[in-house]
Amino acid sequence: MQYKIVTLLERILNDGIVSEDGECSFFCPFCHHHKRKFTLNIFSGKSHCWVCNKKFGSVLYLAKALSTDTEYIRTLVDEFNSTSNNKIKYGNQNNEEVAIHLPYECKPAHIKQTDIIYRHVKKYLSDRGITTNHMMRYSIGYCETGPYANRVIVPSFDSDCNLNYFIARDIFPNSSFKYKNPKVSKDIVMFDNTLYWDDPIVLVEGVFDAISVGINAIPILGKMIQPMLMNKLITSKNKDIYVCLDSDAKKVASIIASELMDNGKNVYLVDLPEDKDPSDLGHIKINELIRNTTKQCTFSDIMKWRIYG
Repeated sequence: MQYKIVTLLERILNDGIVSEDGECSFFCPFCHHHKRKFTLNIFSGKSHCWVCNKKFGSVLYLAKALSTDTEYIRTLVDEFNSTSNNKIKYGNQNNEEVAIHLPYECKPAHIKQTDIIYRHVKKYLSDRGITTNHMMRYSIGYCETGPYANRVIVPSFDSDCNLNYFIARDIFPNSSFKYKNPKVSKDIVMFDNTLYWDDPIVLVEGVFDAISVGINAIPILGKMIQPMLMNKLITSKNKDIYVCLDSDAKKVASIIASELMDNGKNVYLVDLPEDKDPSDLGHIKINELIRNTTKQCTFSDIMKWRIYG
């Protein structure tokens, strides 16, 4: 049994319980469930929380998500590689961050173009309530050719206005591959350069939801918050956070709310109509719903959302 790996893992997780088949059970560092529901197999390196559904394909990605020191990551990965048949490779030979840039074929969506795809792009964005002002504010573009052909490009910039991610959404309804995003970490703060951290924050799932809400809306790009965003929310001066996830994600919303409340934040759970998201409702209706959410979340509310979802 690779007890050294377990010891190394416990330093970034918590005390684990190891079974004979190499399955380790830990308290989840992301949803903080009161039982050991975060499992990691020391032979495959794969991990999974059975409560919040957080998954990692290797100990490398898990360690990075936990903001582990680079040298310690190397120690952990080297130990794993010395005893496992599933060898882990760093992002590149020097373990440097992978550079990100917008597709070279990307054109600005707010400037009228002559190509046929541009007309489809304008219709797609218009149907989602995206105006020319939105296109300019969020630097929205599109690609007619290349690996991101027929896709709307929504970039994100960090607080220093450096590109940190982008979303590439297919504009045609019958696409089987709606999103094709860059192969870089999602552990970023989306739209960080547009945020006022002293003011109330609204958490939503997707970029178009955030654009519909407007000022101080952050897309979490899925159902769970990445470590960098959670850390920034917790350490910000602002006390008020509105959790505005889709109606089918109430259980997840309750987990997020619980962690934020444990860190001294005033949380408001925005109850969206069934089968609706902020993008469906549009700017006026979703902001009216947020303004009318005046009841601060309590432990009782969290349990109701978690049980009845």
